[in-house]
Amino acid sequence: VASMPASARMASPGAAPKAITEDDVLAWANKAVGNAGSKRKIESFRDRTLKTGMFLLDLVASVEPRSVDKSLVQEVEYDLIHGADDEKCQLNAKYVISCARKLGCAIFLLWEDVVEVKQKMIFTFIATLMAKQVEYNKGRHVHVGQVVGALEGGMGSPSTPGPAMLSPPSPATAAAWFARMSAAPHS
Repeated sequence: VASMPASARMASPGAAPKAITEDDVLAWANKAVGNAGSKRKIESFRDRTLKTGMFLLDLVASVEPRSVDKSLVQEVEYDLIHGADDEKCQLNAKYVISCARKLGCAIFLLWEDVVEVKQKMIFTFIATLMAKQVEYNKGRHVHVGQVVGALEGGMGSPSTPGPAMLSPPSPATAAAWFARMSAAPHS
């Protein structure tokens, strides 16, 4: 299981929690995939190699190894000149969403968002996996309503579900929610 960045850990009593940034989420994702034994790495949430779904599958497997059946993964690599096999990318994108749902993650992106490398949607997906890792580390359940409401712009809190999400959250909004969740008392 991957280590959480220092900013995602509980703050010491009386100290204000540090907000989690996009860079923290990116660093966590790369470290989690590396700790799981993969050599894949992304430079940003716009990285064209995300199109293949391979990094995201490795990330889901780093959170819970039993969630990904490697025999169902379509091995495909991204080539700067030729791109990647669209059919294999599409199958991986659909499969990674299915695997994350098995973990109980609230998923807001479509497989098309993966193969088109939609930055905000990829960020939200990875941040949701990070929240799932926090949940596993703390041994507590995070309700979908808490994620949705908090990511929607503060219309919910770790103890109060918010309304349904209509558009992806900004990275800053997502980071603020994760900071609140990391600092929330264990219940």
